Amino acid sequence: METEKTDSLSEIAYRYILEQIISFTYKPNDPILENEICRDLNISRTPLREALRRLEAEGFVTKARNRGTFVRAYTVEDIIESCDIRKLFEVYSLRNCVKNVSQDELQTVKKELQFLKIDSTPSEYYKTDSDLHNMITRYCMSTRMRSILASLSVQLDAFQKISAQTPNRLLQSKEEHLNIVEAIEKRDLELATTLLESHLENVKESSIRAFQKMRIDKIGI
Repeated sequence: METEKTDSLSEIAYRYILEQIISFTYKPNDPILENEICRDLNISRTPLREALRRLEAEGFVTKARNRGTFVRAYTVEDIIESCDIRKLFEVYSLRNCVKNVSQDELQTVKKELQFLKIDSTPSEYYKTDSDLHNMITRYCMSTRMRSILASLSVQLDAFQKISAQTPNRLLQSKEEHLNIVEAIEKRDLELATTLLESHLENVKESSIRAFQKMRIDKIGI
């Protein structure tokens, strides 16, 4: 039970620090102030250091001997790499999804999308986005691929929030999602693949634009 609690707190710390890095609240080369984070999140150093080890392994922070942990400069190339991995795995999963997804599952996701309105909250849009993409990747037959996607999920969530800052992106994304669902309903793999690839490219491009704007606004470059 204690291990589960530590894992949960470590995940909270990981998500918190990652969002601060990607949003440039923590700027490149800033030190990670462990005491402040522990105080703000009301956690001990053990889960925080677990989170920092994970962030270091993923390249978001670097550790300097006898100096502490520092924010690594986050780049457009990092966004491109993660988005391209996501596209590769989702398109791979789509073939099995088109073959095997149930009509009930499709209708559930479709109704969620149709319910979204211009005044729906970003959180409501994020949920439907996750539900659709999780439906597709659920049919990825490789345990290793599912594990890699799971490790990317927090980064992709953060990119989603960046992408959503592009004007009208949430409404455009809703329409793209509906088109993908309808192609899957028709069991049309070729059309569904084309639509999914186009959608994921749009997400990548809008993420890059928003990221570059945010970087200029926050750090001037």
